[in-house]
Amino acid sequence: MDNRDQAGKFIKGSKVNQGRVPSEDQKRKQSEKMSGRVESDEHKAKIRAGMLASTKVIGRPKGGVPWNKGMKRSNGDPIPVHVYHEMSPEGRERQIKAISGKHFSSETEFKKGMKPWNTGKPCSDETKAKLKGQKRSGEVRLKMSNAKKGKPLSAEHIRKVLTRRTPTSLEKKFQNIVDKNNLPYKFVGDGSFMIERKNPDFINTNGHKIAIEVYARYYKLRHKETVQEWMDEREAIFNKYGWSVIFFDETQVNEKNVVKQLQAA
Repeated sequence: MDNRDQAGKFIKGSKVNQGRVPSEDQKRKQSEKMSGRVESDEHKAKIRAGMLASTKVIGRPKGGVPWNKGMKRSNGDPIPVHVYHEMSPEGRERQIKAISGKHFSSETEFKKGMKPWNTGKPCSDETKAKLKGQKRSGEVRLKMSNAKKGKPLSAEHIRKVLTRRTPTSLEKKFQNIVDKNNLPYKFVGDGSFMIERKNPDFINTNGHKIAIEVYARYYKLRHKETVQEWMDEREAIFNKYGWSVIFFDETQVNEKNVVKQLQAA
């Protein structure tokens, strides 16, 4: 049975692979095929362009062309494209009133006794004079923003920021493998352990200076030209203090590969 349309895409409702579980041999072959794979410069450029074009609200910048524009369903009907209209001032006002006075959850709300992040931060007399009795003008906001640009955060500041960080799904998967096989590694990605201004995800608990980085390649490309550039930078800092580092991307976090590499470390 042909489950694809004229464009070669699966027809909605097709159940070709539903419930199919790949064998361990298939998983191993897929993992080996992806491990060490180097994407072409053209592919990397497309990934970066797609990330730059994305937004939290509509998934593309204003005026951007939807990926499915001009495409049709398998029966020939055009695919409807939703148009996001700019919100009117009245609509924005209603939205503000709707959320005014609402509280965050007990885990994330600002509690009594907590100090604002900028408590005790110095402010110039010029800035104070401009802020006194009036809202911050665009000039003042720009000046304060420029003063912070390029300023590296201290290790202590980074540690405080990471304190409330919880393990990602990939890190939880790695932790489950470690626990299942009684491997001497623990999660420290919450800022509890720092090497200079870097915070590894896991470290060895048997006294060996071995750090573990578990990552998804997609997110590393948002800050670096290549994943290798990020790895080299991190490795150089760790090695300076006598630490070795082992990297696992999303295709390498499987029990067989993790156990093999950590037992050989």
